[in-house]
Amino acid sequence: MNLVFVTRKIDRNDSRTGFVFDWLTKLAAKLDKLYVICQEKGDASGLPENIEIHSLGKEQGLGKLAQGFNLLSLSFSLGKKSDGFFVHMMPVYAIISGLSAKLLGKKMIFWYTHKSVNLKLRLATMLADEIFTASPESFRLASKKVRVVGHGIDLEKFRPLPQPLPRPGEGGRRPGEVEHKFKIVSLARISPVKDY
Repeated sequence: MNLVFVTRKIDRNDSRTGFVFDWLTKLAAKLDKLYVICQEKGDASGLPENIEIHSLGKEQGLGKLAQGFNLLSLSFSLGKKSDGFFVHMMPVYAIISGLSAKLLGKKMIFWYTHKSVNLKLRLATMLADEIFTASPESFRLASKKVRVVGHGIDLEKFRPLPQPLPRPGEGGRRPGEVEHKFKIVSLARISPVKDY
């Protein structure tokens, strides 16, 4: 099976989009070929050999209109060689790729996790066959296409390091205290949307 994956940026070292690198690696393990279209390409070293990356040219200074034409062209040409599309987060990408998907008779899954609702999101929703989101609050349009799938966090990568528990009377643990206690540190912006 071949898939077209459309996203904003591929860069293993980017603090905001670096997780996409891991998603691509996991997807590629289940596919024959993964065609990736990104607006901007950074460090893509170390990706599996069955991943082919195509940039819309932001890192080369191309404007939005040129990037849009590149997306339309790439979506159509790569879509011909693929079984479907997975579009990550950007409604405008889902609109442009969705047009190619419809013309080619291919399905498109759109991942969107954000509170914003606008005309672009409504159009993307119309073109998508399915919409993946992290929580019911993360996609605020009513649609039978919506599938709540969580955030896609790799629990093997983000797990606590094993630490020996202190014996009763040592290090603050009291006799009879439950052994599976743990501490959580959260670093995030405090705002109403985060619902702390």
